[in-house]
Amino acid sequence: MVFQIKVLELRNSFASHSWFRRNFSKITAFIALLWHINFTNTQNTWLKKYLLISLLAFTSGVQAQKIDSIYVNLYTDSLKRGTHNYINVDGLLSNGSYQPLDSTDIIFKSSDGKFFGNSLLIDKDFSKEKITIEVTCRKNPLLHKRFDMYIKTKPDNEQLKTEEELLNEMRNQRNRKKNKSNLAI
Repeated sequence: MVFQIKVLELRNSFASHSWFRRNFSKITAFIALLWHINFTNTQNTWLKKYLLISLLAFTSGVQAQKIDSIYVNLYTDSLKRGTHNYINVDGLLSNGSYQPLDSTDIIFKSSDGKFFGNSLLIDKDFSKEKITIEVTCRKNPLLHKRFDMYIKTKPDNEQLKTEEELLNEMRNQRNRKKNKSNLAI
């Protein structure tokens, strides 16, 4: 019980750090291992040394990667009313890798609608043509993007073809090709 309270206190105090969130399970397992070892027992001397060396290696290798630039990758060309529209933001890190960023790394703002994390919810009765969205890096406000997203105007009542309709269409295309090749001879 005491261990669980300590872990929860630790998690809550570092909850805003994205590195900590990504490695929380590893850190928790390591703390649990340390907690359950009887340090007064002399038989655990080798384990104490190993854990101390591991802890030093683990903490010395940990470096927070700096976000060099941000990129907005939109999966669609328009936003839908009445649904959550995911806004994907990736960060180029100082080590050259890309990482998806969320609301702990990015501040999301929009001219209309409401953000829930990375998702923008637009009211069903929204009548404007577009929404302006701005994303800003929390650690470096100089990194920001501002862009307009248009609202989908066509209704979502499009009917997809059934499997049978697709197969018939493919057969008809094949027959047309055969007929054209027979006419050419």
